[in-house]
Amino acid sequence: GMRGNPRTLDWLQPSYDLGYNVVTMDEFKERGIKDVINETLEKIGDNPIYITFDLDSLDASVAPAVSNIEPGFTGFTIDEAKELIQAVKNKNVIGGDVVCLMPTKDQKNNITSMVAASIMFEIISVIAYNWVFTFQKNKNFYLAIGSTVLFILYIVFFLLDISSCFFIEDGNRSLGLSFY
Repeated sequence: GMRGNPRTLDWLQPSYDLGYNVVTMDEFKERGIKDVINETLEKIGDNPIYITFDLDSLDASVAPAVSNIEPGFTGFTIDEAKELIQAVKNKNVIGGDVVCLMPTKDQKNNITSMVAASIMFEIISVIAYNWVFTFQKNKNFYLAIGSTVLFILYIVFFLLDISSCFFIEDGNRSLGLSFY
């Protein structure tokens, strides 16, 4: 991962070659969340955004049941993760997913599954906020209210569906949560 042990000396080179803006966890801690968010928002501009949230980026104490746990290195706290997602609240977020959940490795209290649902809820909330904001900006009050009610129903059914998926045991395969 971006905070773990590098596998080779040039492990970041392919990302640079593809034009990715890489912020390692060491750089993130040094610069601070506000500076990283500001740079990211500047680079995003008005482009559509699809959020892929990798649970491996969270600290092992927050999400222990992930695909590539890095217990020797500090990851994001849940508050940092939520702040990063909420930073795109007024942007054109078109979808998202949460990846690398290993429900068969989760604690009996399903803490990682609940963290995954919380992250997905944040992504859905950003999209819902943007829908309502867009409709209000266009002064279409009834469309905004109707869309909000439908979206809340969607969230409820979505979360009910996720909670049933958390308890499916299928070997040691990863479970990714997605919506479109």
